[in-house]
Amino acid sequence: LLFPLDTWTDGEKLFVTNARNNAGTIDPKAEILRINNVEVKAIIEAMYASSSSDGNIESAKRDWMNHMFYSLCPMYFNYPQHYSIHVKINTRQIKTVPLEKFQRDTTQTNKSKTPLHLELDRINSLGVLTIRSFNYYEDDFTEFKSFIDRSFDTLNQTETEHLVIDLRGNMGGDSKCGSYLIEHIADQAYCYWPINDDATWQKDLHQIIQPNEHRFKGKPYVFIDGGCLSTSGHVGSIMKENAFGILVGEEMGSTYICNDNSLLDSLNHTGLRYSIPRTIFFTCASSFPKDKGILPDVEIVPSLNDVINQSDPLMEYVLRDIRAKD
Repeated sequence: LLFPLDTWTDGEKLFVTNARNNAGTIDPKAEILRINNVEVKAIIEAMYASSSSDGNIESAKRDWMNHMFYSLCPMYFNYPQHYSIHVKINTRQIKTVPLEKFQRDTTQTNKSKTPLHLELDRINSLGVLTIRSFNYYEDDFTEFKSFIDRSFDTLNQTETEHLVIDLRGNMGGDSKCGSYLIEHIADQAYCYWPINDDATWQKDLHQIIQPNEHRFKGKPYVFIDGGCLSTSGHVGSIMKENAFGILVGEEMGSTYICNDNSLLDSLNHTGLRYSIPRTIFFTCASSFPKDKGILPDVEIVPSLNDVINQSDPLMEYVLRDIRAKD
């Protein structure tokens, strides 16, 4: 019963990016005007209103819709058996298309990479450090720490001049991971949590933190978007306030403050799970507003063409900037 098209929205309009098994009747880039005779504008407004985000940040809502519309749409329509769309073919032609049911695309292999990986572009003397999650708690922190240690040792040994830290889609995790990353790009001492000598939880993060001796000596580019939540917002706030990196991309889906330490349980009769956050966490970088995500230094919002062509305008900007400096 899933919605059978891959879609992308700019927050106002909805476009097809992959028609899947409806490819014979619908082309990529086609604008969807109505679904089951309901205007797309009304659908988007309802989904925005029912999607949670820190400070009601719209970039987080838009990111959520672009990843989950195929699942959110059935909920909006109470799981219909069939879908029909009004689609704009060009500036003048509109047609109604009944959709075939959702089919998974079994022809594409899963090319997704591990949440933590480092790639070297030796031609441009560029390292690309991708961190899709900080979700390495307790004993798992050693895995994250080892990855960071290996990566920055490699960057130093290869004398890599430029660095990209890609945090896009990183929904957060352990603040120890966030701070350990910052240690490796900081060019001066910083604090993560507000200074508190009496702290009993993460006492080391309530103290002044010194840059790591194996840190990257340059100023990295840091890729961000609306999918950067929770600890990613904390990390972004410290990087931004201390100018530890050049933030490139879209407004983050979070800011210097967030809620967690959640009570997790489920309702007795329905089994629906719920999460009740019980603690407010805020970093030393408290000069930012609570109702806006951490903003980029260089704003680049991927377009519909970028999504369809699977191009990366953020990386294209970095390569142009590196070549201009060289």
